[in-house]
Amino acid sequence: ILLGDIYNSTTAPACAKIVPCNLELQYETAGSTLNSNTECSLLSVCDPIQRQFQLTVETSTSDRICEVAAGCTFGTHFEFAPFTSTQNTQCRALSECTPLVQYISKRSGLTFDRSCRDLRTCKATEYVSTLATKFSDRGCTAKA
Repeated sequence: ILLGDIYNSTTAPACAKIVPCNLELQYETAGSTLNSNTECSLLSVCDPIQRQFQLTVETSTSDRICEVAAGCTFGTHFEFAPFTSTQNTQCRALSECTPLVQYISKRSGLTFDRSCRDLRTCKATEYVSTLATKFSDRGCTAKA
């Protein structure tokens, strides 16, 4: 009931408390207005089982962005550093052994590089008894 310029206290409009978003779990999608409370949405959760890492950090008004970690291309790259909750996988190119000068002494794996060694040079008093391959050194034997 309106009594002049004064509202009757039993019928005056009630004010609701503005509830902010819990920034540990939520971000604000719409600010409060005279007629509505703050609107919040749950933050995305990056799932390490699905190889997700956080690409973009959340703010009070935006969600975090998760991305699936890259895999290294086997045979040309190895995983130098695995993905973490905030960083993508770091891949490096495999070392290249120089043909006719080096051989692969240790093959690469998913998380380590290959190793190269120089081919042995037979001395003047030796002959090549075993030819080198991509994965083995040449053999030298003393001349009789």
